[in-house]
Amino acid sequence: MKTAGGRIRNHRAHPPGNRAHGAGDRIRSRLLDTPQHYPRAGSQSYPSPAAEPDTDGSTTIFFGPKQPDGVKRGNWIQTMPGKGWFTILRLYSPLEPFFDKTWRPSEIQLVK
Repeated sequence: MKTAGGRIRNHRAHPPGNRAHGAGDRIRSRLLDTPQHYPRAGSQSYPSPAAEPDTDGSTTIFFGPKQPDGVKRGNWIQTMPGKGWFTILRLYSPLEPFFDKTWRPSEIQLVK
């Protein structure tokens, strides 16, 4: 996102790897009109590539105007400088760890 100082910032989300869903997940970014069709990241490979999990089973999703070096397309959601956005986390067939709150999604963090 673009701050008052005019800097472009990148962010990331890093939900834990112990699965809280049985049928998949998706993180979408709303209020975006970007060149990236379907600004989303998740376990489903259509209409954009599926996010690739990290070696520990977690998945890191990056938000920013440009795809970071070394980050796969499925793990990046494009944002537009100067425009606001928000995210939606959708879990398909949530499992017990979601309901008993032993699995919690991470906060979206500023990447420095």
